[in-house]
Amino acid sequence: MEALMLANRVRLVRAQVRRAVEAMPRREGRLKVAEILHNLEDHPDLYGWECRHLLCALPRVGEQRARRALSAVGASWRRELGELTPRQVHELEEDVVGDSGRLWSR
Repeated sequence: MEALMLANRVRLVRAQVRRAVEAMPRREGRLKVAEILHNLEDHPDLYGWECRHLLCALPRVGEQRARRALSAVGASWRRELGELTPRQVHELEEDVVGDSGRLWSR
């Protein structure tokens, strides 16, 4: 029963984060995603979340842009947030926040 309660809590937290990022104006959503990536230890429920789901919550980012950004930093499409190396986190933060990053190029 505890496992079910934990799974439900994790799903709710992830859904809240996704909805919050989707509802924010573009710049604020990008800053929120970068903050989550930078301070992942403050969000233990997001450790097992696949990076693509967080990136796809951003406005104007679909599967192709998320896939391109993840492959550019050497992360697989199914890599979880908790599995990212510090270098990958740093590069993804730069891509998310920067206007000229791989995430925004066509």
